[in-house]
Parts: sequence; C-alpha cells; structure tokens
Amino acid sequence: AIKRLPKGAFFADIGTGSGAIVLSVLKHRPDLSAVAVDISPAALAVAKRNAKALGALGRVHFLEADALEALPEEVTGAEAILSNPPYIESAVIEALAPELAFEPTLALDGGADGLSFYRAILEKCTAPFFLFEIGYNQAAALTEMGREYNFSVCVKQDFGGNDRVAYLYRK
Repeated sequence: AIKRLPKGAFFADIGTGSGAIVLSVLKHRPDLSAVAVDISPAALAVAKRNAKALGALGRVHFLEADALEALPEEVTGAEAILSNPPYIESAVIEALAPELAFEPTLALDGGADGLSFYRAILEKCTAPFFLFEIGYNQAAALTEMGREYNFSVCVKQDFGGNDRVAYLYRK
C-alpha cells in the first residue's frame, strides 16, 4: 500500500482494530488521508490513541460501522480499500492456537467459509485497488471472487511461505 497508493489518495482501512495498517501507511506517506472503520468502539479508541501518539489524528477519520451492513459513501467511494478482516471459518474458531485466545471472536470470525467480509467489501466498494490480508488457504477463493468482480488478482506470501496478502486491481 505504501508503494502502490496514488499521490494524495484517500483510502479506507476496514476492520482497523488498533489502527496498525492505516497508521503505518500514513506514517510513511504524509500525502495520504484515510478513514479507519471498525465495529468495535473499544478498538477505535485504541486506534485513536495510537493515531495521536503518531501525530496522525488530522489525517484519519475514525468511523464505527459494520462492514457486513451498510457503509457510508466516504468508505465505499474511497480510492483504495485496505483490510485485514475477520477471515477464519466459524467452525474452526474454537480450535485456534492459544496465542489467538486474546483476540475477540468478532475480530476472527469470517463466517461459514471465512469469506463473508471479502464478499461484503467487494460488493459495496468501488475502489480500483484493494489490499486484503487473507488466510493461508484462501488464495484460490479470493482469486476467483476477484475475477467475478472484474479484478486482476496477485497473491503474495508471508515470511513462512503461506499465502497472506491479496492485491486486487480493477481491469
């Protein structure tokens, strides 16, 4: 995102949590502005504190909203969408590694197939560029979904060699 967002772009970070993605991008790209969206008021409070600590409060607007429901135009019409949405299949939440036990289920549960949030975001948002964190086993499904919405899709691996990031560009 730091390298690929156009100069002066306004982007949305959907499912911002603590604000790690939006604030990292803003820190490295002072020409950008953003809206950070999360369903959790507690998460947004943490993100606001982090934005203040990084001196980014004037360039990011925080919005409480559910990505599975209606999103305002400032989000759906953003020039780019970045998101690390909940993407774990509902049925496997209970079997997750102990180090994920501190995460609220709301931040993990991506529905029956783990793809609910990707579908909702792609259906609602008109941006030409999307960047998603994905589950290790979701590259094929995200690639197919992206093609259905007329995107070119590129998947990148993490340091462990697992599929982790999907870049979607409108054709």
